[in-house]
Amino acid sequence: MKNQIIGTFQKSKNFGFVVPDDKKASTDIFISKKHIGKAKNNQKVVVEIIKYPKNKKNAEGIIKEILGNRDEARCRYDECNKRIRLAIYISKANRRRIKTYK
Repeated sequence: MKNQIIGTFQKSKNFGFVVPDDKKASTDIFISKKHIGKAKNNQKVVVEIIKYPKNKKNAEGIIKEILGNRDEARCRYDECNKRIRLAIYISKANRRRIKTYK
């Protein structure tokens, strides 16, 4: 999950950028025309990082999933966050159980 980020897609004529929702992300993610797919301007998307930033350049990515328009995507986005938190909780609980059995 580290190489995937949720953000807002900003489309230009021949390329686009994803502005990450996570403020810890240091740069926007550049999306080449061939990796945009059917994403439209201002949609919430899941982007997979294919190249990390070097020499003051942006990270590059591929649109993997369109969550929907900004307002419509909020419910699905919240659902994704809940699933992630649940998976982390279960993972931590399993680690504690495994340590107990050692």
